[in-house]
Amino acid sequence: MFDRLLLLAVVVVAPGLPGHALLVNVPALRVYGPAGHAGVPCIHALPLPANALASVKRAVALAMPPFEAGLKLDGRDPRIKVRPALSSGYNYRAGGCGRTTWAKSIVAFVSLPHIRSSASLSQHTFAVARVRDGWVLWAWIH
Repeated sequence: MFDRLLLLAVVVVAPGLPGHALLVNVPALRVYGPAGHAGVPCIHALPLPANALASVKRAVALAMPPFEAGLKLDGRDPRIKVRPALSSGYNYRAGGCGRTTWAKSIVAFVSLPHIRSSASLSQHTFAVARVRDGWVLWAWIH
């Protein structure tokens, strides 16, 4: 009986990122979306790995269909360009979580070709960082 209670407790507190929806959960890759509501604390960004630009491009590509589905839009076939945040053309204030988090982030510029009704809805900019449980699109830059 105790083992069942312990298992239940482990399932309830499974890894995650409070305030951020899990968009992608495939072997060796989890991707979380932007904060779901105001007041979500800033993330604790980890140092970027050597292959960070390619990893972020893949993570964002996989995250766009479920992210856009939540907005009732078509996120298929996203076109993504990535740059280290420090050379993105944006200032650390764009993300709102300080210089240290910004320095450990990558900015992803996303274009969604299947959204033709609105130019603003067909383009997104995200700050993306590595966290303990995967990657997170921690700032949706407008």
